[in-house]
Amino acid sequence: MRVLVVGKAKTGTTALVSLIRQSLQPCDLVMEPNSVLAFAKKSQEREGNEAIKILWEHFRTRRRHLDAIVHGEFGFPVDKVVFISRDARDEMVSKLLYHAKIARDDKLIPEPREQVLARWVQALQAKERDPESISLRGLCRIFESLYDIDLWSRLTDIADKREFESYIHHGVGRDAHVLAYEDMVADRTDGLADYLGVPVTVPTADVDLGKFGHTRRSGRAANWRSFFTNEDVEILRPLLRQMLPDPRYDDWKLDLEPRIEPAEVSQYVAKIAAV
Repeated sequence: MRVLVVGKAKTGTTALVSLIRQSLQPCDLVMEPNSVLAFAKKSQEREGNEAIKILWEHFRTRRRHLDAIVHGEFGFPVDKVVFISRDARDEMVSKLLYHAKIARDDKLIPEPREQVLARWVQALQAKERDPESISLRGLCRIFESLYDIDLWSRLTDIADKREFESYIHHGVGRDAHVLAYEDMVADRTDGLADYLGVPVTVPTADVDLGKFGHTRRSGRAANWRSFFTNEDVEILRPLLRQMLPDPRYDDWKLDLEPRIEPAEVSQYVAKIAAV
């Protein structure tokens, strides 16, 4: 069986494709081919199970190419297609914390690099000590002052999120399964198992991510409730209501006693963004 997993960056795609791979063992894993050529070169005669992860961002402006892959063109049949959808608010937190690594990989880190990262980690540690002391927007301002990247604009430009949700729910044109990130991390995967036709018995938290293990952060949903402040809610609630009409964005209740684990924030950033 060949299973294609499609999702946006930082939405649990690696955990999902690894979960499917373990459920189909023996199964090969293919990570993030970013062009139709990668699929066209593969043999139709290949035997055995295969789990393939692709990122929406790689094909957002090449929708015809994505359609061709999803529908098994190029002599590369796809048996099952699984999409993953995550709460946009949790996406924002995850992308905020991952951007220091993106800046490092893209060689956008100003000199001296170690000092820039240290100052960013210190800002996150201050947030951990008092989660209500600085907003997501405030952290983005600090990030911009350090890295010269307007991260707030990137996080709040959710047109691609709207396009993705529209595509997976209305534009696929073939049988597919949509799994919510919130359900995956809570091991509510009966629907996925029924769609694949195989048991999914491994808890998501125990899935072996192999060399991609460094991408695992919290493995939980609704982290935004401790990370956002009232300032963030006032700005983001009308934006999401307009851009993403979805019942989950009617609930904006923040944690009364917000708690942020250093292992999931400052320590995580220091580990993945070290230079």
